Amino acid sequence: TTHQILQACASRQITYTFTDISPFFLETAKDTFAHSFIEYKVLDIEKDPEIQGFLPGSYDLIIAANVLHSTRDLQGETLPHIRGLLRPGGHLLLLELTHQSRWIDLIFGVTQGWWRFSDRDLRSDHPIIAASTWRSILRESGFAQAEFISPDEKIGSPLF
Repeated sequence: TTHQILQACASRQITYTFTDISPFFLETAKDTFAHSFIEYKVLDIEKDPEIQGFLPGSYDLIIAANVLHSTRDLQGETLPHIRGLLRPGGHLLLLELTHQSRWIDLIFGVTQGWWRFSDRDLRSDHPIIAASTWRSILRESGFAQAEFISPDEKIGSPLF
């Protein structure tokens, strides 16, 4: 995802903050994406980003590619922290699976973070949630609009 985004932005003046929960992956990213406009920072989105050195309301766009499902509590921690980082009118570009699949479980089900979710009222037995559930929790978390490209949603379906 990062490679494609950086390719698309190559001719524009941007500031890009690459984050990961692991310093190891930041070092790998530094080797892979050697651009002067990229800042590399550790971020645990389950914790208050301000305490980790991120300014509230300072991001125009947050890109989360297949990472939010692995957090403990989407509505109680993750989405409020993301919302707090966005400036007014900012956008969240969210890429997530929306259908449970046993072959995905076979690949990722043995990893440490796959089953660590604690928001059992939302995700009773699996980390992956449907697009319609994403729609609901995004609205409840203060996101004004959402558009989906998903097998279980019409392309471009507005949130409201």
